[in-house]
Amino acid sequence: LNVNGKEFAKDSDSIMQLKKLPKKLVIVGAGYIAIEFAFIFAKLGSKVSLVVRNKILRGFDESLVNLIKKNLEDNKVKLYINEQVENISKKNNGYNLFLNKKKIQISVDEVLVAIGRKPNIKNLGLDKINIKYNNNKAIIVNKYLETNIKNIYAIGDVTDRVNLTPVAIAEGNALSDKLFGKTKYKKVDLKNIGTAVFSSPPICSIGLTELEAKKKYKKLDVYESQFNSLKYSLVKKKVSTYIKLLVNAENNLLIGAHMLGDDAPEIIQMVGVAINAKATISNFISKMAIHPTVSEELVTFKIPTRKYK
Repeated sequence: LNVNGKEFAKDSDSIMQLKKLPKKLVIVGAGYIAIEFAFIFAKLGSKVSLVVRNKILRGFDESLVNLIKKNLEDNKVKLYINEQVENISKKNNGYNLFLNKKKIQISVDEVLVAIGRKPNIKNLGLDKINIKYNNNKAIIVNKYLETNIKNIYAIGDVTDRVNLTPVAIAEGNALSDKLFGKTKYKKVDLKNIGTAVFSSPPICSIGLTELEAKKKYKKLDVYESQFNSLKYSLVKKKVSTYIKLLVNAENNLLIGAHMLGDDAPEIIQMVGVAINAKATISNFISKMAIHPTVSEELVTFKIPTRKYK
């Protein structure tokens, strides 16, 4: 964070080294790490504020974003949307954080900045051999993971394309097979990659968002379900589950899936296999359900919630 007092802020590594729980914590950011830590500290009992420059979880389906926003508020996380940090100053045993749009001052015990990471390449001497970067100082590669220098490759987060652990592993496997296994290079498919935010409860997505699907396809069917799973029927505090399936209505192919709920990452992982196998909505709703489960909602849809033509 390029402001005066940035040295007072913690990052996602150093925040884990705290000796005691902060009574008041402000988190600056809107991505995976910011949202996950907001839930962690709120659940532990801290009074959490979240400062967001634009919108939370950019790139996720709007329905999930709205549910996450509601869950943050339900956990008493104070949201400052469309705000930016002007400076951070030390105050006794804590800090003052000033926001520049509404001139708000937030007094806290700790500040966590979670606005993203830069590729950790500055000590590799790549400038000396003229490796090409993009504007974020990420290494540019082609579909074979080659840099502009043909015998130098880059994989994973330093390429700043899809910054997820399984992507880096898959690229590493593909590249080592090519270089040392004497096999033909098998391009890593970066389409339809599932991703999860471990909020409380977690959200998970694969494929297109509803907005993206509306722009891409002439006819779109949206199947939705929101409910409290059976295991919460005897307790006062319910945990909601939300499921959305997106279907290309011209051929009935499943093109996206989005879910909030305790089991979302486990379930969407398998939905990803179905999308890869070119499954249709008919394949889902013709399958007998396993009862009582959350996943049976995926196979008991009757008609779309809404249709776009």
